[in-house]
Amino acid sequence: MNILKGRKRFFKHNVILKLAIIVLTVSVISGVSAYLVVNRTADNQMTIGYVKTEIIEDYQPPKELNPGATFIKKVQVKNTGANACYVRVLVTFSTSEMESLCDVDYNTTDWEKKEDGYWYYQGVLDSGETTNPLFNTVVVKDSAKQNQMQDFDINIYHESSNTPFKQ
Repeated sequence: MNILKGRKRFFKHNVILKLAIIVLTVSVISGVSAYLVVNRTADNQMTIGYVKTEIIEDYQPPKELNPGATFIKKVQVKNTGANACYVRVLVTFSTSEMESLCDVDYNTTDWEKKEDGYWYYQGVLDSGETTNPLFNTVVVKDSAKQNQMQDFDINIYHESSNTPFKQ
């Protein structure tokens, strides 16, 4: 009977030893794999970019501000920097009364107005390029009354970035 007990013990120890070797092997292989995956490198080329833009505006105010008056106000943005960029423009009137009395011929083909109120140029503006005009003319509505006329400004604010704007 001692022989049977000895064989059972040997068999138990042999199974435990084999399981320990398997666990150790799996641990070593997964550790080496993890090291190789984490230790990979990637070369990224980064350059420091400089974005510089300016508003190009052709403004010809009317001699008299009357209902039905049309005047030229051509608004564009020029990329004067060395790198391509994205452009957005915010247009505000100095008085809400005159804003409601004027029609602006916005270019909705090349520009898109988003919920934040900015007009986004639909494309990347390369160095030295100028956008298509955001608008060319402003018309005071015929339905406006002369006593509603008041001096006003159309303010143009622009931003540019080397990455697309997030809204």
